[in-house]
Amino acid sequence: MNEFIFSPSFLLRLSLANFDGVSEQMCQLFRGYTTDSPLLTEAINVLIVRRQTFYDSYDRSRRKDYTSHDLREANKLMGKYMVTIRLKLKGYTFLPPEEPIRRKAELALLPFKDFRYDTSDGNAAEARKVLAITRIWARSTEYSLSEFHVQQFADRAVEYANKVEELILLRIKHTAERIKGDVKMARQSLYESLCKCISLVHSMYILDPTPELTELLTQLKSIENRARLFYISGPGGAATGSTATPASPSAGGSGTPSGTGGGSDGGSGTPSGSGSGSDGDLGGGTGTGTGSGEDTGGGSGTGSGSGDYTGGSGGTTPPPTDVTDDGIE
Repeated sequence: MNEFIFSPSFLLRLSLANFDGVSEQMCQLFRGYTTDSPLLTEAINVLIVRRQTFYDSYDRSRRKDYTSHDLREANKLMGKYMVTIRLKLKGYTFLPPEEPIRRKAELALLPFKDFRYDTSDGNAAEARKVLAITRIWARSTEYSLSEFHVQQFADRAVEYANKVEELILLRIKHTAERIKGDVKMARQSLYESLCKCISLVHSMYILDPTPELTELLTQLKSIENRARLFYISGPGGAATGSTATPASPSAGGSGTPSGTGGGSDGGSGTPSGSGSGSDGDLGGGTGTGTGSGEDTGGGSGTGSGSGDYTGGSGGTTPPPTDVTDDGIE
């Protein structure tokens, strides 16, 4: 029974992306589980709602906002049209003073100077200046932009100025939707709901370990083990409740130099006696080997035999069964 009792605290060690995936797997198990317990039913319903809330918050936080890109493009095009208009009007000022259109061009250029128009202004400031300048041009009775063949450019500049203002408002809206700490709070809320559901399932399993509860806890435990194995590094990252992996002979144990544990600095036996040493390949710190052949001692015990046999990483090494003077057959 204890193999199914586990804590969901490992979820706190997952990255945001891994937490999203693992919590979704666990929630899917609870969605497909039917129970007569009103407490567990209510907890599962709350879990489903909080899972959706977390997903929405996480999705907003990682979603690329294309508003800024569109805003920069609209502002750039608006500036190009206004610069073109100014250059064309400036060109008329090089005409002789007696030309009437020269005076009109000078008047049309005045709003640029009055509003100190500059394409390096901020998006909102530049857009407001463009709309103000074009309104002055439209109300003027002394000249018409069509005389300079730039009316179509002014119309396009107004179009992009309006678009810039719309995109600024849209960006403000998107920024307001991203509440600081929204994802963190949603994650904590979802984690608490998972803890409650798992706690209720544990209690029900202890009172009445039905096959359905056993299957549910088995799958939850499997999700935990996979998460610990693939997503968590460091102490506690290995999957729990699984078979331990045996240590290699050269890795050694946690023994002491007196031979109580495995090690990689053991000694090796001689063909007709016993011996010990350091910096060997196998054996304990002072392990011994005996026999009439080239026999090496175990990691922390003794080895015996009559052929070329290598002891294990610990304990007493049994003699080989079929050996000759040349080694193991």
